[in-house]
Amino acid sequence: MEQCSLSRRKTSSGGFAAAGRRAAIGAALCILGLVSGPHAAVSSPVECAAGLARGLAVDAADARTLRLEDGRLLRLEGIEPFSLLEPDLADAEQKAARALAELGLGPVRYRAVARKPDRYGRTRALVFTADGFLNARLAEEGLFVAVPPLDHNACVAETMAAEERGRRAKKGFWENGARRFVRRPSDVRGGVTDFVIVEGMIRSVGARPRRTYLNFTGAREAGLSAVIEGKDRDRFGSAEAIDRLAGRVVRVRGFLSGAERPALSVRSPLQVETFGAAAPGEGYGDLDSRPEGGQGNPHGF
Repeated sequence: MEQCSLSRRKTSSGGFAAAGRRAAIGAALCILGLVSGPHAAVSSPVECAAGLARGLAVDAADARTLRLEDGRLLRLEGIEPFSLLEPDLADAEQKAARALAELGLGPVRYRAVARKPDRYGRTRALVFTADGFLNARLAEEGLFVAVPPLDHNACVAETMAAEERGRRAKKGFWENGARRFVRRPSDVRGGVTDFVIVEGMIRSVGARPRRTYLNFTGAREAGLSAVIEGKDRDRFGSAEAIDRLAGRVVRVRGFLSGAERPALSVRSPLQVETFGAAAPGEGYGDLDSRPEGGQGNPHGF
């Protein structure tokens, strides 16, 4: 099983601060999702909570990590505070840490999703309290965003669906609508390596020997493309399935490459939520006005 973690440096308070955007990108790309099929096929509640260890959470070591009574650290898998989307967002880390402490302390059950702890002694884990799946509950509070993991698929659908419920209910940082954090393709610029969520219409699909491009702009424009490397294409099914994304409104999440022309790395179908064909002249889907039940269909290939 591949190990991944966002690279951080230890602080005097015992938390972990960002240790450089480039290092964080490399680690977080490692935990981007691999899963296929509709939500219900990814994991049932029973499968999600099977084979769990037990512990007593006594402290939130930071916004992502629970400390158990015996000293072990559980790093919640597949979610990140909103500071991932907007590093300068006031109180994002503090609010996330408070929510983790409020919802996560006490008896817990957990499933480790890595064979051994990361360099900071943290074990990546899916965590459950008496009130349910903690990773998903935090996403639903609008204080964390989903960053689907690559090396397992248990509970991924629940976390993604929970984030969507929080967005629709305008909880937490979603309170003023989604447009602050869900960008139009035209808003994305090159030369940066941010984690972004983008919603728009795929205008064309360009297949090359080494990679496939999902283009949000016309052929003569130097706009955003989502890029699927050749080694990852099989995860999306057939080439025909990828081609069918042309003309579809999608929501895509991932890290930008830093290249002059903006490119978003897509390693997994779970990074791409589909909304159906765009109406004539429609450049992007209006997330805030979309009717209930019209949310995206992750991995709809």
